[in-house]
Amino acid sequence: MILYHLRDSMSIAKRKKMNYSDITSKTIETIENEVCKAAMERGLAELTIKLQEMADAMPTEGSDGRRLRRTRRIGMEINTSLGKAKIGVICGQCKSTGGWETPFRDKLFRGERGADTPALERKIVTTACETGSFEKAARVCGVWGCDLSDDKVMMTVRRVGDACKSSLLPRMCDCAAGKEDTLIIMMDGWMARHRESKWGKKNACAEERVAWHEIKSAVIFRLSQVAEVNKGRRLLITKHIVATPAQTTPVDFGRKVQDEAERMGMNRAAKVYVIMDGGVYLWSVFKDRFADIAVGQLDYYHASQHLHALAEALFPDQTQTNERDAWLSRLLKTLKTWGPKTLMDAIADTEQMNIKDDERRDIVRRESEYFKNHAEHMDYRSAKKEGVPIGSGAMESQCSQNQNRFKRRGQFWSKDGFASFLLAYVWYTNDELDNLYQKAS
Repeated sequence: MILYHLRDSMSIAKRKKMNYSDITSKTIETIENEVCKAAMERGLAELTIKLQEMADAMPTEGSDGRRLRRTRRIGMEINTSLGKAKIGVICGQCKSTGGWETPFRDKLFRGERGADTPALERKIVTTACETGSFEKAARVCGVWGCDLSDDKVMMTVRRVGDACKSSLLPRMCDCAAGKEDTLIIMMDGWMARHRESKWGKKNACAEERVAWHEIKSAVIFRLSQVAEVNKGRRLLITKHIVATPAQTTPVDFGRKVQDEAERMGMNRAAKVYVIMDGGVYLWSVFKDRFADIAVGQLDYYHASQHLHALAEALFPDQTQTNERDAWLSRLLKTLKTWGPKTLMDAIADTEQMNIKDDERRDIVRRESEYFKNHAEHMDYRSAKKEGVPIGSGAMESQCSQNQNRFKRRGQFWSKDGFASFLLAYVWYTNDELDNLYQKAS
């Protein structure tokens, strides 16, 4: 044993001495790349063996559950994080349909002739979601060791998005509210640019080639998951987002938000708040889906914009600047601190004013009606006591994050491509991509 250790030590010393000049002539990066390449080659060989064992163990049954006939072995290429693995799989004819099927490929790899492993798919989707374009995603993939084209990235993301079926999701989210939690739901929309029917045709007008569509969205979170980073600045530790494709109707959007809110524990939470701006369709969704279980709250900062518009109509002259500012400041303060009573009294007083200018009178009437419709949605005093945000800042932030990926210069989305990527993006953001690779709950 002693002689063995001595011989081994002398061999190491000799090898170090022999390779010293070679090592010093190389950079650390080159050496690391060589080691990584060798490790990936060894790993790919081992992975190929394991994949072949899995394929051999797969029952030769068709989609009808019956044994395939006229079976034969064919080659299959599987793209992995370590490289391309080549194995042999059984292919046969289904007795019910008469079609040719490959159980190992069809059941585990979404039925494609070439296939990506779940680990590789997740890496590609993550990279595509976190970068600004498919081209950038392809370059980043190349850096971490997987050479892909931007078309390959796009096709992978679209395939994953098409596979994101609601039936695969668990009944309750991991971050769902409990019996003592307050659940917050915020809704709003943002814009994305789409290709229209005459995209690419020079003689068509701009509206027939390109159009902006609203992407109705929501963010749902527990109040306990709001952390204060520093004074006046809050951060969501965990959240659940919803985003629907272009031209989704308010009815379908409301149904989707309700479904996700229930998965987030809406029916068992101690209290539920729905916070949003004054969008008419948003409040229709609230009345239709949430009015019997949640407290509706108008975004304070959106309310303040309407109050500014009302003040401008009531005090239009420059000589009334001080009077307007004092009136506005008093009502904003009381609204935020005590609730809407003082504001509603002031609005009642405006109705007694004799405004002769038709335009100003219409503005006063419109804004007064606006506040009357939302009188029960402005109890900011109670919200602040419970620690509930009085504005929809979290929703505005989420809209900004979504737009940062889907509303960039030069991006023109097809309807189907956008819908698929958006769904993959939502599942990725909600950390639910794992559900693609396990049975539905």
